[in-house]
Amino acid sequence: MWGRAREACGLEPAPARIHAESAWRTMSVRDPYVNLMRGALAAFSAGLGGADSVSMLPHTQALGLPDGLARRLARNAQRILLDEAHLGLVADPAAGAGVFEALTATLCEKGWAIFQAIERAGGAPAALRAGVFQGEVAEAAARLANDATRLKALITGVSAHPALDEALAEVAPAPPPAFAYAGEAVAAPLVALRLAEPFERLRETSDAATRRVGARPTAFLAAIGPRSAHAGRLGFARDLVEAVGLEAVADSGGDDCQAAAERFRASGAAVACLCGDEAGYAAHGHDFARALKAAGAGWLALAGWPGDAAAWHEAGVDDFLFVGADAVAALRRAWAKIPAAA
Repeated sequence: MWGRAREACGLEPAPARIHAESAWRTMSVRDPYVNLMRGALAAFSAGLGGADSVSMLPHTQALGLPDGLARRLARNAQRILLDEAHLGLVADPAAGAGVFEALTATLCEKGWAIFQAIERAGGAPAALRAGVFQGEVAEAAARLANDATRLKALITGVSAHPALDEALAEVAPAPPPAFAYAGEAVAAPLVALRLAEPFERLRETSDAATRRVGARPTAFLAAIGPRSAHAGRLGFARDLVEAVGLEAVADSGGDDCQAAAERFRASGAAVACLCGDEAGYAAHGHDFARALKAAGAGWLALAGWPGDAAAWHEAGVDDFLFVGADAVAALRRAWAKIPAAA
């Protein structure tokens, strides 16, 4: 595609110099050591993809100014890939893999179409002033963010397998940079995006509530039926409530909704989630929902696809947690019902 662009501009063919940097949008404040793996994967992919130079963001970049250890790890991850894994000695790692040829062709076609759209808008300066390019970037960012909040793209350490007892990594002491001159607004700026931020904001709410009342707010996971029936969805719900800073109190399971309601009262939780399989929901789900609501659950969710949502709402269920549902919006509503968050 670079060759075609040079040809269209009347220039002689020449190779492009490609610099790759690990994506800011993938960085997380929570469980930041996972960023080391994300960065290493990005450097690995960029190296095998043919990048001439690579920059891997330090794993604490989203926390503040990276200290010497963070910078050293970012540098050494690349050195290990280059000098010990010998990625630089692989001439054509994708040779013979038709899928890469197809992906490359598709990328070139779509990239060329974007170039043509920019030219039709009057060139890059005109497209930027009119906001055409920024609009397309915003649409792509919204799709990525939507996939993250709806659990179609899980973020390890944030929306999947969070650790409430984690210790934040250290950063170098430094005030945020301040610029006296903001610049002249010629075109709308592009907005930086980190996909973990919606979950992290709710974790910050939890941390503030914990400091204020001396204990982390909890969510009661009402297990329906035997362990074999509820374990999968209970694990799914545990990850979600802990992703937004609620400590999960997992019930032992069973078919007695009144006993579960008593255990909910004893837990001190203000919110709850039903966890079971389809058979358990059909046999006991509505009874559990009514009992938990009567016991004082300010917000009640069901882990799984609702089916007849109207009947569940009538029984007292407020939200449904499943892949494709807006988990952040649902759990934000849960936080609104927790007294410690007020």
